Amino acid sequence: MKNSFRIALCAITVTVLATACGRESSTTGNAAQVQSSAAAPGGDSNQRKIIHYRSPMGGSDTSATPKKDAMGMDYVPVYADEKP
Repeated sequence: MKNSFRIALCAITVTVLATACGRESSTTGNAAQVQSSAAAPGGDSNQRKIIHYRSPMGGSDTSATPKKDAMGMDYVPVYADEKP
């Protein structure tokens, strides 16, 4: 009985880790796509400058590049002309 429980637990752990690794590679591609859409082609002077990205759930968690938090929500851009 203990061996079958250990095997099942190992199988679940491997599945969870494989899923997490798949999501990580998926968010990396999404971050590049978001950043490329933030850059203005042709030097549009009306575009606001992004300083960094912050967690959508508040707190002090910031990032230099767009990414997702632990719940899969996109980080929110913080612009240079925004008041803190």
